[in-house]
Amino acid sequence: HLSLYFIIDIQIEITFKKLEQYNAIILSYIVEYILKANQFETRIY
Repeated sequence: HLSLYFIIDIQIEITFKKLEQYNAIILSYIVEYILKANQFETRIY
């Protein structure tokens, strides 16, 4: 029983680490997009 819980715990930990990486990537894309949009707006005005 302990080993099963241990395996599940590791799987959850790995999943969270992957999610954190994806969130970081998505955030960086959003920031980049906002910066580009701001540059575009300043060019128009």
